[in-house]
Amino acid sequence: MRFTSAIAQSIVIAFVYAVVIQAGLHADEVQLLDGERVRGVVCVFAEDGGVVIQLADGERRELAAAAVLEVQSPQRGTLDYARFSRYRDSWSRLEVLSRTFASADGKRRVTLAGAVHIADLAYYDVLQNHLDAHDIVLCEGVGVQRDFADIEIPTAEIRAEELANPPGRRGLRHSELVGLDFISSLQEGMAKSLDLTFQRDGLDYSHSWWLPADVTSEGLLGLIDESENSVFMDMFAGSNLRMEIISNNIMFLAMTNAMTSVFTRKPMEMVIKEAFAELLISQMLYLGGTATGQPVSVGPEPEDVDSGEPEASSELPRADTWVQEILIQGRNKVVIRRLEEVLNGAPDVESIAIFYGAAHQADLQQRLERLGFKPVRDEWFPAWDMSYDLKPLISPEWVEKVKAIQKANAERLEAEE
Repeated sequence: MRFTSAIAQSIVIAFVYAVVIQAGLHADEVQLLDGERVRGVVCVFAEDGGVVIQLADGERRELAAAAVLEVQSPQRGTLDYARFSRYRDSWSRLEVLSRTFASADGKRRVTLAGAVHIADLAYYDVLQNHLDAHDIVLCEGVGVQRDFADIEIPTAEIRAEELANPPGRRGLRHSELVGLDFISSLQEGMAKSLDLTFQRDGLDYSHSWWLPADVTSEGLLGLIDESENSVFMDMFAGSNLRMEIISNNIMFLAMTNAMTSVFTRKPMEMVIKEAFAELLISQMLYLGGTATGQPVSVGPEPEDVDSGEPEASSELPRADTWVQEILIQGRNKVVIRRLEEVLNGAPDVESIAIFYGAAHQADLQQRLERLGFKPVRDEWFPAWDMSYDLKPLISPEWVEKVKAIQKANAERLEAEE
């Protein structure tokens, strides 16, 4: 009886969702000086105050700062470096943030470019160009070491030659220890079934200005050993209550979407892909410490931490924060130290990109702001673009058949008269 009642309630919720909720999809709003209000999703907040807004009909409008009166967007200044945007019921995207910061004197720029390990190939093509435009790219690569003592910016000629003729396309290299990051494992398991491309296959890391800036294999093992966390494996096998609630809610939404597909004609493969997108985002935000909308807390840095082998926290991490404290914050300490080496040792470097997983970026942002950098530009890149053609309930062929019958009947009645 209870099971039947639950099914009935789900059907009612599905119907309301299809008819009411989907009719009022979230949108940002930009008010212009001439009184026009533009609704959509802002995907670029420019340094000069201009914005670029993506509209539900597919149009992308660039609005100059001189024309903009006010921008209403809850995503402005967010610490969430990944989001799910639904432009209309037949079109949604998983989007990743790239945020640019300026130094106190305005002479240098550092971009925190979030990443997802599986995405559309088109996303990686756009991202490659975006990152290659920087003087230096600091990227992930556990166990991969690079000497930062003498960093030289490639000349324009060398850069052009490498872009035209890469010295052998090379994807992301890392130690097998990075497999401890269960987000990466989850994403790789999803790639084939969702028709997506692996990050290591979509990007070329071979350029001379792409420098691995990550923890050593020994450093990562040291963090694990020193943490003395007896529930390390339980963290992967067990469940965290908050994450479990988030996952259950997303799965319920997927089931609701599946039922509403009767009304919306949404293909089941898109229902599944959207559910995975929202689940992936929730996990990244959870690891980044922003799943509840609260920023992560960055404590004072120990002075005796080696740049390649950060020390573990002095306090015993809880099971639900172990990944945040070691795989996220521990590695972030290394990349920030590498950044400082570049800033101090290479005065000619004006633009630097830190290309790390989106879960790392909230913590990295606070560390970067501690160095005096301020955010000046946001740009959201569509990593997963999900859409389908809305098909009518009655096929065009049936419409034509009905019209033909109506015409024949009309001609017959006219002939009888």
